[in-house]
Amino acid sequence: MKILFVFGIGLLMVTSGSAQQSRQQRLDSLYTEPFQNPTVSAVLLPQGYVELNNTAALQTTNRLFNGESRPEKLNARVSTFSDLFQVTYGISKSGRFNLGLDLLYNRFRVDLDPASAPWKVFGSDSALSQASSFNTLGARFRWKPKGIPDARQFVVQGFLYQPIYKPRESQTSFRLQVVTVFDLGPYIYLYAQAGIGYAIPKNNLSGSLSLPVTTVLQYQLKPTIGLLGVMTHAMSFGKTGETSTRLTAFGTQLGAGLQVQPSLRIGVNVFYTRYLLGKNSGAFDTITLGIRSII
Repeated sequence: MKILFVFGIGLLMVTSGSAQQSRQQRLDSLYTEPFQNPTVSAVLLPQGYVELNNTAALQTTNRLFNGESRPEKLNARVSTFSDLFQVTYGISKSGRFNLGLDLLYNRFRVDLDPASAPWKVFGSDSALSQASSFNTLGARFRWKPKGIPDARQFVVQGFLYQPIYKPRESQTSFRLQVVTVFDLGPYIYLYAQAGIGYAIPKNNLSGSLSLPVTTVLQYQLKPTIGLLGVMTHAMSFGKTGETSTRLTAFGTQLGAGLQVQPSLRIGVNVFYTRYLLGKNSGAFDTITLGIRSII
């Protein structure tokens, strides 16, 4: 019996190791390019695989861009912390369709001292204004259309976001994005993402349209280490009073970062961005940490 028990445990370990190796080999055969920035991904999962992605961002500012796009100093410091947790599942045999769920957590703090430390957003001491909540729950899909050359590098993404904090006072929104990847050289990649979003009118809140664009330039120093250059530009359109729909706000950020990918199954990146231009928006400095794993 002891011999049979030891044999059974050994067989289970070998089988488990073989299955794990088989899954890894399948990923290796499908994907050769490095992980992308968390917000820009053209990677779809094979059937039965799960992707876990967590993106944490700390934003802070003591300035804003007014309605004439001029920077102004605030007599306060505004800091926010957001944590987006995403689970994605490969659902189709063709590997062309994924489904996912998103959960967004937010913290917000306003201090009267413009020189106040940004990380006070994590504290509980008194402030002019502060709040924290699980803010939004979202459903998401990724899809690779057939018939497009090099379709592996082209993905359509759709999102439906439902507020779960004060839902009667917040708007449901949806977004559609396209993502494509360009190989500019043996070690250089350009990721481009363009989207359109719409917040549905609710109570006294009118509908609004957003047009975000993100580009990431990635240079691979080594197969496991990449340098990132990031640019985002987002515009918002809506009505103010009885006026017709017009551009109500925009913001442009530039930044740089580092990505470490020890294996195809896990990737970590960190980057810093700063608002250089804007209208009716905060002039935020942002530090972002993203962790992605495939299981």
